[in-house]
Amino acid sequence: MDTLSNRVKRAIEKGFLTNLDSRSKLLNIILQSTMDAFWIMNIDGEILESNKLSVEILGYSLDELMKMNISDLDITKSQKELKEQLKAIQRTGRDRFETKYRLKDGRVKDFEISITFVDCLEEPIFNVFARDITERKDKQRELENAYRGNQEVLNELRKHHSRTNVILQTSMDAFWIMNTKGDILDTNEAFVDLFGYTSSEIVDMNLNIKDLDFSKNQEEIKEQSDYIKLKGRDRFETKYRLKNGEVRDLEISITFIDCVDGDICLEEPIFNVFARDITERKKKQRELEKAYCDNKEFVDELRKQNNRINTILQTSMDAFWVMNIEGDILEINEAYMNLFGYSLLEAINMNISDLDISKDKKELKEQLQEIRRKGKDRFETKYRLKNGEVKDLEISVTFVDSLDEPIFEVFGRDITERKLRDKELRRAQKHLMQSEKMAALGRLVAGVSHEINTPVGIGVTAVSHLAEKTKALIELYKEGNMKRKDLEKFLKLAWESSEMTLKNLNNASELINNFKLVAVDQTNNKKRRFKVKEYLDDIIISLKPKLSKTKHKVMISCDEDLEIDNYPGELSQIITNLVMNSLIHGFQDKDKGQIKIEVLEEEKSIELRYSDDGEGLPQEHINKIFEPFFTTKRGQGGTGLGLNLIYNIVNNILKGDIECKSTVGEGVTFIIKIPKEVD
Repeated sequence: MDTLSNRVKRAIEKGFLTNLDSRSKLLNIILQSTMDAFWIMNIDGEILESNKLSVEILGYSLDELMKMNISDLDITKSQKELKEQLKAIQRTGRDRFETKYRLKDGRVKDFEISITFVDCLEEPIFNVFARDITERKDKQRELENAYRGNQEVLNELRKHHSRTNVILQTSMDAFWIMNTKGDILDTNEAFVDLFGYTSSEIVDMNLNIKDLDFSKNQEEIKEQSDYIKLKGRDRFETKYRLKNGEVRDLEISITFIDCVDGDICLEEPIFNVFARDITERKKKQRELEKAYCDNKEFVDELRKQNNRINTILQTSMDAFWVMNIEGDILEINEAYMNLFGYSLLEAINMNISDLDISKDKKELKEQLQEIRRKGKDRFETKYRLKNGEVKDLEISVTFVDSLDEPIFEVFGRDITERKLRDKELRRAQKHLMQSEKMAALGRLVAGVSHEINTPVGIGVTAVSHLAEKTKALIELYKEGNMKRKDLEKFLKLAWESSEMTLKNLNNASELINNFKLVAVDQTNNKKRRFKVKEYLDDIIISLKPKLSKTKHKVMISCDEDLEIDNYPGELSQIITNLVMNSLIHGFQDKDKGQIKIEVLEEEKSIELRYSDDGEGLPQEHINKIFEPFFTTKRGQGGTGLGLNLIYNIVNNILKGDIECKSTVGEGVTFIIKIPKEVD
């Protein structure tokens, strides 16, 4: 195979290089005039030689560079990592990669490194070409990696002729020398590999640049050559045709040489050219540009949507803000400023802990972590405004982690007035419930009073009759007309009257005692330990005035010894309201009904099942049955507070739960679970 030295020799014989005394001198000139920084390192990364451009780019003098190690420049890797990288390149022979070097003035620049390991010389070395790609990397980032390039790699350098020859021959970029007419005088192996021409074909065909450059005509090529002569060097992209007819995109780095060191002039000036195949990179760039154009309409639409969303958020009546995972406020809308009184500048320097007075910083941090886990949350809290006023806010917060930085999106609604209205409503509701309780107690008193009148009236009648007969007997006795028969008749009457009076007074006494027990419990609202079965019996007895007028029956199923420590008065209120509810609603069209009260004991609670076999309820009523003021007897004396009162007693006082089940025509069942002991 024709070597580079033989081809140069023939070129010299043709009168091409009369003032250059050796091939080494020429190649050294080429390396010194290349547009890329170049240096030689030993296997430990110590810099042995460099060209002038290395001094210009890195900012160090030649003497300073000769005392440096590659680790003094490279900021992307530690000394250990650089050592491992060099060992890897020794194994692979060559590499091309991008890295960052710190210049002498402290600036950091991006470089594309082409490095080759050469071990065919006296001392194994690395030859390195470094291309400043900072500007290209900036453009690359702007085009979203649309433009990728690799710096040329020229490998294997030596201090003498053979070192320089190895460097050019092992370069990964095509290299050639041409005269001012464009005739190609010499090439490296990468040229042969890229274009497909053999070394002999290049010489025999008198290959000219116009045979390769597909993008320009002969006149344009001449104009470009004249421009490079004037400028001294250039780098550009163009299209070249290979031997097989294929057209490739190439990045050309070209330098014009007419003199060496300013005093040795060449008989014929030359161009030295490095060419890098960027076909794949250009293809990807074109694909990205096409994709960008295709999606431009979509991007514009997204931008419009973003503007619409921003307008919506800015004109929202609710305060809106964005904060990071630490709770620092990043953005706000106008409603935020109107509500809290802070300006935009003040707000973006604040943390959520500066507003929320209901939690300390630790609690707020834990709450944010919980929202990150759940994804979203809605809750009520209190925030302090700039003027010191405290407001109730309903907070709707969503965690978003699909952006560059995870954030919380927050809407805050002022519910201060609503909370005040709710408070007033609860106060009114409590008053109405108390009125309902007192009304129920009044009805109980009226019923008991009516029930007591009967036994008391019978007792009064019996005693009155006995008094009359006693008076008559006394008169007979005074007159001396009393007979044995009269005395016996009187004694019989006295016994019957006394027995009747005692029986009725006992009935009245029992009714009063039961009423007193239930009434005191309902009014005092005190917790005590009591037997459930016995107390339920007392409640039903106290309701006897209402039940005695009907044919309805009440059945109680409960362990006689079951005791709980709870509020008996509240339990009385529940049973009373349920029984009255059955009488008024469940049995309104039924003469003979049945009420069952069943108590089941569990480990720490009891389950009380109250059921009747009355009319039952449709499903739409069951869903509303515990709501305040809901009644099917509006205008007929129903307040709609009875079952709501039961619901609040079970949940808030007895600390239990209540559930209603019903089927129309089959009656209703209330399932109440309460603890055996309540705090």
